[in-house]
Amino acid sequence: MSESTQLKKIIATILMQRRKEGGLSQREVAERSGIGKSYISILELGESIPTVETIMRLAKGFNVKFSTLARQIETECDKEGLNFNEKENLH
Repeated sequence: MSESTQLKKIIATILMQRRKEGGLSQREVAERSGIGKSYISILELGESIPTVETIMRLAKGFNVKFSTLARQIETECDKEGLNFNEKENLH
């Protein structure tokens, strides 16, 4: 599995988990974050990697700090052996 595919899967899992734990529908997350419901669905299906701006909006939609959501993504990437801080991954 490619790194981008792994990253998509990690983000999809986190977003769906946060949404369900908050008792929110995709529509509610979309309304709270200002992101289209169809894009929320695409992200939860692991079909796209969100931009930093989108992650910031999603954090708002989940009522958490951006740093909290970003740290959760980073932690899961570390668990899966994805380390985007290494020099070879910056090319």
